[in-house]
Amino acid sequence: MIENKRILLVDDNRDIHEDFRKVLCAAAGADNGDLDDLELGLFGGADSPIPAPSDHIKYEVDSAYQGEQALDMVRKAHAEGRPYAMAFMDVRMPPGWDGIQTIARIWIEFPYTEIVICTAFSDYSWEDIVAKLGSTDRLLFLTKPFDSTSVKQMALTLTKKWCLGEAARGYVARLERDVKDRTIQLESLLEEVKKKNLELEYVSMHDGLTDLPNRALFSDRLQYSTNCAARDNQKFGVLVLDLDRFKEVNDMRGHHVGDHVLREVGTRLRDVLRDSDTVARMGGDEFAVILHNAGKEACMHVAKKIGHVMEPAIVVDSASIVIAASVGIALYPDHGEDEIELLKSADVAMYDAKRAGTGFSIFDSEENTRRTNRLKLIADLDDAITHSRLSLYFQPIVDLKTNQVRGVEALCRWIHHERGFIPPDDFIVLAEQKGLIQALTLWVLDTALAQCAAWHAQGLQITMSVNLSTRNFLDPELPSKVEGYLKKWQVPAEWLCLEITESMTMSDPARALEIIRVIDAMGVKISIDDFGTGYSSLAYLKKLQVDELKIDRSFVLEMDKDQDNQMIVRSTIDLAHSLGMLVVAEGIETETIMKMLNGYGCDKVQGYFLCKPKPADDVTRWLQESQWGLGAVRAAS
Repeated sequence: MIENKRILLVDDNRDIHEDFRKVLCAAAGADNGDLDDLELGLFGGADSPIPAPSDHIKYEVDSAYQGEQALDMVRKAHAEGRPYAMAFMDVRMPPGWDGIQTIARIWIEFPYTEIVICTAFSDYSWEDIVAKLGSTDRLLFLTKPFDSTSVKQMALTLTKKWCLGEAARGYVARLERDVKDRTIQLESLLEEVKKKNLELEYVSMHDGLTDLPNRALFSDRLQYSTNCAARDNQKFGVLVLDLDRFKEVNDMRGHHVGDHVLREVGTRLRDVLRDSDTVARMGGDEFAVILHNAGKEACMHVAKKIGHVMEPAIVVDSASIVIAASVGIALYPDHGEDEIELLKSADVAMYDAKRAGTGFSIFDSEENTRRTNRLKLIADLDDAITHSRLSLYFQPIVDLKTNQVRGVEALCRWIHHERGFIPPDDFIVLAEQKGLIQALTLWVLDTALAQCAAWHAQGLQITMSVNLSTRNFLDPELPSKVEGYLKKWQVPAEWLCLEITESMTMSDPARALEIIRVIDAMGVKISIDDFGTGYSSLAYLKKLQVDELKIDRSFVLEMDKDQDNQMIVRSTIDLAHSLGMLVVAEGIETETIMKMLNGYGCDKVQGYFLCKPKPADDVTRWLQESQWGLGAVRAAS
């Protein structure tokens, strides 16, 4: 088996390196006099002395004092064929990268490196770390003051884990080579395969993991059941069940544990059913049951039995796994007369049970009607986008230095032909969920630039701001599409501002930087919308070639009553100005807040106090009549 005891210590404090070496490398009885003070603060007091490491564990420990140095050392170690199995990583290492940034860069190139974060849990919250690094089993925490035993245990465990993982990866590579070799040999085994027809037929109709009937055999038996029930005027039930939070078992415990759980679930289901019934594994963690000659009460009784039989914990590798199932029930012929309708109805009921947490649910036709209406609404939205049956409203943006409007933000509105006004939050979520958001965003961009051109033709020189979706923003063809619409309506690039959010830029930072660079080179302005609600770092923000930040309305609405929000807004304005960006504040609903923002040096504002979103014709009148709109009219003249 592979043995790798190489450990990298990453900390800007050299004394801390020495303390770790005392734990991992020093001989028993070594004099710790010079490090007693640091040991007291780092590893605790006299009650937790630093024991000498075992003679049987010989770690090779190297030191890095900055994140950049750590990455170089990891690269060099891999190039030499002697990679580090793990690293103890400090969070704060000024003036360079912090620990989280260093980990992210190491994992980009060397994703199997095990990491222990050494922190007091005050530098980053767990949610911050997950947002930046993802949820992973390659990351542990060591809380200050450190316990030397914990250090040794982590070193032993994580180096062993790395070795096992490396062995497994090597094993997989050898397997792949063996598979390739075996494939060549298969040509000579065709005659033998022909003799295995009966065995293959069984395998083709049964699940290889649980030995239950698979989807194909279940479909055949369900068709037989519907034929018999129709002939004999009988009822039967179809149950579809799905394991709750099974993905967590796979992610946290590993797929081998998940497979064990699925086999045990299959066994338990067989135990509660009659021999005449059918239970099948449909795929993943989904199972289905046919209950012959069973009505509503019988099906409910079996569903409860299934719930009870799932209650005992499943023990795997000395770990107890608690599992539960959500069961959906459909009855023949009430809820369907063929395989497709029965399975669809049972599946709908199963998801109802999962959402409600009730264990089981019988198909509800009224709920299905509501679901059908939602699907129709999605189709109507698609049609509205395709045939331009949506509307654009515009909200003015006022320059605080001149108290005159300098631009508008385009906001989509939908007046449904049957349901009336549909709130933007409702239909935009639908568009995102169902893949319509790209088409919707492009419709808004096209329509907004057409209106911008119309206003310019009237002499109203104002900027048009358009919100981008994540899918549009990360589309490699976005710059060419924007350029095409600008040419179509003959609008100069500097009159268009594209609004993106922090989360968009963080989902794929490298691509985001490149797209922003190209759009900026076109002359189109970029604005970070809803700033303050994402997870972008100052270091990353400095790289973005954006023109302005829009402070999220949640910080502005009650700023006059909340000192924390005042501090956040003022700091954001100072930060943006220091980076050469303008600042727009959203959600201005009172004159008091507008005056406060003016005092803080905010550049632009928008909100209901100034003007609610309006159709284009109403905005045109507002520009002519409002005290803030006169500047735009004068500019026209």
